[in-house]
Amino acid sequence: MPLTRNATSTTDAANLTAFTSVSGAPHIDFRDHEDIANSADDPPNGSQGSDGEDDAGGARIPVPPLEGSLISFTNHPANLPNLYQAENHPLRKHGHARTFVYIQDTDEEGLRNSFQAGKDFVIPIAKREDVTATSGSLELFDGDELYTALFALDSAPAPVHLLSYSCARVLTLAFPHSHYRAPAPTFPYLHLLIALCLEGLLTHSHPSIHCERINGNAVFSRDMWGSGLPEHDTIQAWVVGRHLLSKDIQDRVEKVRNDAHGPDDMCGPTKAKKKKDAWAGGIAFERNKRAVAVGNTRCYTVGTSYPAAKVMSAPAKGGKWNGEWDPDLLARKEFVSTMTACATEAMMHAPDKVIENLKNNTEMCNFPRVGCPDNYYYQSVQYNVAHTERFHSGASLKKDMGSFGGKHQDLRDGPPAYSAGTSHSKLPDRYDNGCFFLCELGVHIYLTNMQVLHISGLKTHGGSVPTAPEGVIDIAEWAYHFFVICYPPGAYINGTGHSALAALPNHSPFILGPEMTNLMCVALF
Repeated sequence: MPLTRNATSTTDAANLTAFTSVSGAPHIDFRDHEDIANSADDPPNGSQGSDGEDDAGGARIPVPPLEGSLISFTNHPANLPNLYQAENHPLRKHGHARTFVYIQDTDEEGLRNSFQAGKDFVIPIAKREDVTATSGSLELFDGDELYTALFALDSAPAPVHLLSYSCARVLTLAFPHSHYRAPAPTFPYLHLLIALCLEGLLTHSHPSIHCERINGNAVFSRDMWGSGLPEHDTIQAWVVGRHLLSKDIQDRVEKVRNDAHGPDDMCGPTKAKKKKDAWAGGIAFERNKRAVAVGNTRCYTVGTSYPAAKVMSAPAKGGKWNGEWDPDLLARKEFVSTMTACATEAMMHAPDKVIENLKNNTEMCNFPRVGCPDNYYYQSVQYNVAHTERFHSGASLKKDMGSFGGKHQDLRDGPPAYSAGTSHSKLPDRYDNGCFFLCELGVHIYLTNMQVLHISGLKTHGGSVPTAPEGVIDIAEWAYHFFVICYPPGAYINGTGHSALAALPNHSPFILGPEMTNLMCVALF
């Protein structure tokens, strides 16, 4: 049964609800602007319903799944989307039993409210079991799948109408069509979103608060000019846990984490410092001159860097090589190799079409293979370090990670690609690992060890600090948050950046411009 857009209804968000049910399947009617809806006297060219017949009353929206029911969230913030439970999605890679759908108000005011909701979302300081009750957000577990289904028109309206349909909830734009026109500056990279389907095996639920699931997390979006079919959705985010990673990768990540952490009795709660000729405090990774942090934080770029002022990519400052290998440089090499290999293995749980598209884009733009030969997806790596805090301290990740520890967007990331965050903290028993939040969606992931989550950094996101059990005063000095981000700088993804290939004898870099590397560039002579 298709979902229809009504030409005569109001734009009030209250109308974005589930209506009549046929054989247990609710008919969801997405109500629209009167000035944009097509009338019966002026149907769009080539517009057809899902049954193949012309739809004179407006384009049909076959947003799957068709069966489902509204799930009650008594503590769910009113400005976050509702959640519907439904069945089956053709793009899921694992045979999970449940699907959930988020419904999005898509008039201009509603979209701005959605964007604001992400800014207003408060990352709670709470134990894992209290996070959902405190924030009203849905908890995702390893392997869950989260889909988005977009407003699918069979023919495009005039481009100016996009200003009313630009949505602040799409994580990325993958290869938009030529007739797409950029919306208002508030939403520079966003398409129109109506529904997010959250798919996976429902293993635990609380009917008034949240659902927990395991095995298969992914987020998909649908091109608003596409067919509206679920198999044409685009993945947005997913979570891969220990049980989905190979034993070899797990062993390598464990060793890299332990090497970066160092002996427990040498760790300190604050950033490592050099006193006279000796380093003290922090973790082993920080106790050498190659540990160059991003600003006044404990976040370290260990892959390539892309200073915006120079518009040029090059190895990060701490990873440059001058003819000889030293122990710290070898350790960084293994760190990058292992973490990119881990992220790449987790990428294999994305739909095949996504993997193929990103590989083709990498070949066309001649990206460097950073870390491992199969890495077509990430060109830089950042290691985020944070010490554990007391439960009632009120501290956040900002203490050690600065802006990276609070709610933020990575606006220099490439829109068609994804960032992979690997969590493998070293904490005593009963300590809380903290959560990762997708703020605009009202979704969070508890950061279990040996876990990789993929998202688009263009969405508002953030995390909560690891905490000791309530009542513990003396925090273990070796209790550290380990979170590594492999990410896609936009200059690489778009094929527009310059790369420093080597140093010339006069100490200037030999630079490769996009006209030398990007096969999509056309030079006119």
